Amino acid sequence: MLCSVKDSTGFVTEIRRYRGGQKHGNWDKFNKKGELVTRNTYKKGKRVWTFHYRDEEVIQSINKKGKIRNFKSCGCGS
Repeated sequence: MLCSVKDSTGFVTEIRRYRGGQKHGNWDKFNKKGELVTRNTYKKGKRVWTFHYRDEEVIQSINKKGKIRNFKSCGCGS
């Protein structure tokens, strides 16, 4: 099931996905410009990845164990 969260003006701030009543797939958060800023990926209700974006590029990833990896603005690993 796909759900969207809107602010008071009707702008979509989040898109969420569920399967069997649990978080599943990508949960996306957007800024006021409509740009993706955070993507959490879930499998059977458990977070497996988090990605943070700036200017539509990944700047940081966090795996399910909490290991953080930062990226340069070109999208290359640091």
